Amino acid sequence: MKKEQTRPSELNKQVGGAYYKTFKFQPYEFFFIYQIPHHKAAIIRRILRYRAPNKGLIDLQKILHEIDIIVELEDRDRDFKPRFRGCTKAMEFIKENELIHPQATVITKILSYDTYQGHGREDLLDIKKIVKVIIAEEYPSGGE
Repeated sequence: MKKEQTRPSELNKQVGGAYYKTFKFQPYEFFFIYQIPHHKAAIIRRILRYRAPNKGLIDLQKILHEIDIIVELEDRDRDFKPRFRGCTKAMEFIKENELIHPQATVITKILSYDTYQGHGREDLLDIKKIVKVIIAEEYPSGGE
């Protein structure tokens, strides 16, 4: 009987670093399984890695910019109806990866945000506030 060969999991590799490999439930796997839309996945990825060396301030600033882009696109296309309706597995992902409170809050808020035309924008504004607090606390000189 021939032994079945198993190839190493691509989730055990990371190009350009090792940060994501430290997660028990890897972000890419989470996004794929639960079909997280790109604009939400990008924000989640950045809030997860902002504490990694050489990522910090830029990733936090990108979150702020991405939220502004979401608002602009919503305002431009008022007839757009999103198909994504949240993710019930967010808490499992957060707990398994032992995320800190600000990370968990940003993830739950961006995943629950799915309304357009200004409804629910308070979640986006809350995320911006959280990110600005992180920047102020962890980068008091503005990243200089």
